[in-house]
Formats: sequence, C-alpha cells, structure tokens
Amino acid sequence: MARPHIAAVVEDAWHGQLNGVLVGRGWTPRVIAHTGYGSSAFVRVLARIVLSRHTLDEAETRADEHEEIALEPEREVRGWRAFVTAQATGLTVRVQVGQRSFRTETDRSGYVDLTIDNHELAPGWHEVTVTPDGGPPQQVPVMIVGDDVRFGIVSDIDDTVMITMLPRMFIAAWNTFVR
Repeated sequence: MARPHIAAVVEDAWHGQLNGVLVGRGWTPRVIAHTGYGSSAFVRVLARIVLSRHTLDEAETRADEHEEIALEPEREVRGWRAFVTAQATGLTVRVQVGQRSFRTETDRSGYVDLTIDNHELAPGWHEVTVTPDGGPPQQVPVMIVGDDVRFGIVSDIDDTVMITMLPRMFIAAWNTFVR
C-alpha cells in the first residue's frame, strides 16, 4: 500500500478529532442510502454514514429522494452547508441481505461499498438493511437485474447539479458563497 499524502494524514486526523467531539456531544451515526444494483451473481450495496445531532426523517436518509426535499424551501440546505458533513470514518456497519448478515467498515469518507456474491435475491427491487454501530437501521434499495435482460440504459444525469441545486455558474456562486 502506498504511503498516504500529508494532506490525507492531516485530513484524517482532523476528522478523527471532530468525530470524537461530536460523539461526545451526543451526535450519532445515520445512514444515507444510495441505490445499489446487482445481478444473479452479486449485489453491490452503497450507502454513506454521517454523524447527525438529530434524528433524520425518511426523505433525508434516501439519496434518491432529494427531489422531494427540493420542493420544500424551508428544508433546503444551501450554500457552503451543502458541502460540510461529519462522515463516520472506520465505523463498523452490519449489512443484512435476505437472511444473511455481513460486517464491513466505512472508508475514510464514510462510505459503505460492499459487493456480496451468492446473495440469492430474485430479479427486481429489494431492500437491504444497513445498521451502523450506535445508530438506527436504514433500508437501502437495490435493483437486481435478471439474467434474461439483454438491453439496458444507463443515465448519467449530473447528480452534483441536482443534489446541490447549483444549476448555473453565477447562481451557483451566489448560493454557495453569499446566501
């Protein structure tokens, strides 16, 4: 393994100290669900674990539900606050897929990216449960594509623009640094 850059070492130390302070003040881990995918051979579960001082409601913990939040202006997180999170790094997480349970750890950015072979899920949409140590469980959607599917469309709509609500350059600058 390569030696980490000094900036990464400083960043990891900062997040370690910050997480210690926030947990000491009662913040707990929360799961932000990202849609996973798979086939008959594997399933990839995606989520992010962040520290939160309050209980998040269902729409706030589903990354694919931001369009609902965007409709409610009083709940929008705008400006620099959209870029600031307290990710839970190195946290043990339990992932329940069907009747099987797996343990993993978050990476240095708080992400869970777990690929599971031989999952025994039928084609279609499913919910898997992601539970961080010290936090509540959260359902994470996964789509299992059947072996008979021969054609699909991958849409790469710019999530950054949609989620951060930064559609145009000058409005983006205003919303980020002024508002």
